[in-house]
Amino acid sequence: MALTSKLLRPDGRRRGGDRGDILIEVLVVIVLLAITFSSFGQSAISANVSQRTAQYTDIATQFGQGVIEKAKSLQWKSLGFTTATSDYRAVGPAGQPTVNITDANVARVRDDATGRQVPALKPLDTVSAAAAGPVKNLQLVVRTDVTWKALSSSNPSTPSSGPIPTDGSAYYAKQITVTVTWTDSVKVPHSIVLGSTRAPTVSEAVPVGIANPTGPGNYVYPTITAASMGFGSSVQLAWSASPAYTTVIVERSATSTFTSATTISSGVTAGTTADNGGTRGQVNYYRVRAMTANGQAVASDPVAVFLQPTLAWSSGDLTWSPSFAASGYTGTLQMSSSEFGTSGATTGSVALAGQTSVPAASLAGYNYFQIKFTGPAGDAGLSNEVVRTTVSIQITKVTNVDNASITVAFDHSAASVGVSSLILQLCYTADCNAPAITSSITAASATTATQSITALATPGVVYARVGYQDASGTKTFGDAKSFKKYKDPTYTATTTNTGNVTITLGSGQTIGDWANTSAATAMLTVTPAGGTAVNKTITAFPSTQNGAAANGVANALKLVITTSDGTKITATGTASVTPTAMPSVSKFTALTGSSGTYTISQAPTTWAGSTSTWALAIGVDANDAMTNAKATTAASVSLSGTTTSTTYSTNVGAPYVVVIVKVGTTLYYGPAKKYR
Repeated sequence: MALTSKLLRPDGRRRGGDRGDILIEVLVVIVLLAITFSSFGQSAISANVSQRTAQYTDIATQFGQGVIEKAKSLQWKSLGFTTATSDYRAVGPAGQPTVNITDANVARVRDDATGRQVPALKPLDTVSAAAAGPVKNLQLVVRTDVTWKALSSSNPSTPSSGPIPTDGSAYYAKQITVTVTWTDSVKVPHSIVLGSTRAPTVSEAVPVGIANPTGPGNYVYPTITAASMGFGSSVQLAWSASPAYTTVIVERSATSTFTSATTISSGVTAGTTADNGGTRGQVNYYRVRAMTANGQAVASDPVAVFLQPTLAWSSGDLTWSPSFAASGYTGTLQMSSSEFGTSGATTGSVALAGQTSVPAASLAGYNYFQIKFTGPAGDAGLSNEVVRTTVSIQITKVTNVDNASITVAFDHSAASVGVSSLILQLCYTADCNAPAITSSITAASATTATQSITALATPGVVYARVGYQDASGTKTFGDAKSFKKYKDPTYTATTTNTGNVTITLGSGQTIGDWANTSAATAMLTVTPAGGTAVNKTITAFPSTQNGAAANGVANALKLVITTSDGTKITATGTASVTPTAMPSVSKFTALTGSSGTYTISQAPTTWAGSTSTWALAIGVDANDAMTNAKATTAASVSLSGTTTSTTYSTNVGAPYVVVIVKVGTTLYYGPAKKYR
């Protein structure tokens, strides 16, 4: 109303001079309206930003809570970080130390069934808008920290967020802190911090030193604190002790997964034990399992121990067994001219791979030896030390084979390192100042040698000794061992027309020449041509063996003398004898009637002496005639030995005839011949 009155004149017409004022008033009104509308718009924008910030905060909170729940769902041993991640940090937001799952003293990440490491949480993660939800262009950065909470040193039953204790007091729990950060649409940064505590449950295995605030009964596992090697298969183990358990089970396996384990000991109450059953030349794994009131606890982390092979001498070479190549270890043979560490000593080394020995030629000039082993489980230390020693080679037996050669058996497994060749000497004196025979044994690893002794011209006691020559040319011999070189026997043989063989030793020889502590014996073997050999034992010479030879054929002779020490010597002499042939029917004259005249080839007196008599036997074939001859009694053999014919009954069916000769009371039979 006031505004209108200012624009009209009293007569109702508009005042022309007031037009400027009206324009100003209109502008004022417009400005006032603009201010009013701007205030309304600003309020609306502010409300919209606040609403979106709250929405972002809700989303961030949900993500943060999800990370916390994920972390709390992990097993106690899996909750923490490895130091290998690029965004790892040693302390949390409040300065508490981070839980490192690789620290076996406070926590660990290991799948007990497979031995593999369990994946850990990511310290830092970025969540995209797609994963975040319907809000466009939202990107969340989630930071997760897991830190230790310790018991108060003044009251061990009261949780405290202080640093990790260094005085042995127990830990309480793990603090999970999640920081979620994002930037809104107007480039304003925002963040929220969420937290929760995770303590081990009754059913979870936890390290020694971790408290269970929910009550007693939680499992614990020990930590192996030492695994030291003696030499060979000896291993000394030590582990951490805890009131939570009183006894442990100690196990050994060839693999870190313990798919097949050997229980070394059970019910062990001490914190140490020894094992002597490990396999040399390979890595052996050990673990300790605690026994609590609730039964067996989870086993400790395994420790690897490499057991060195045994270093020893063998035939002058350095050897070890078994090979350690399959274990992943390498070795270096360390050598020294004097004790290791001695000032001025000459040293050397040989790299080892899959071999199980180092030859003597590589060891010249050194006297002390040991092997250093290095491999996947670290430096396994040194093997036993062996020292070059002067060990003589001892003969265990000398066998005179046939008085022409000997076999020498000896032992040099403990001989000094550096053997390049073996030497055999034969001497007439025990000190062997003047060897009669010196020869080389080709193989340095040999344990026997055969040597001809035909060059030993003088029979009697001979001494043998074996030695070796090292790389420097020095010869070392063992003790001499005696044997006997005998005379070489000779003999002659004569025979009679009755098949008797007489053996006579050579001039000046007696059976006693081959006797020592006991008597010697001889064996005469007579083998008729086409016949069977006959053996005759002889204990004294000369010796006549009656009927040993077959008449009318060559009989091979062999005389073997067996000495008192068992040496068998073949004598040289008469090779064979051929006794005079027996008489046989040479002619048959048939007469009339039932008889005929038989004429024999020679008078029996010329064959068997003046006292001989003879007779005939007939048969249907040669065997039948010989059978009948041998059935003839000595009394019926009565024909004079000076006559050469007789009349005998004829039998057309029995054409074979055998002449029988009697000398004294012994009967001899000629060959069966067919004469009609």
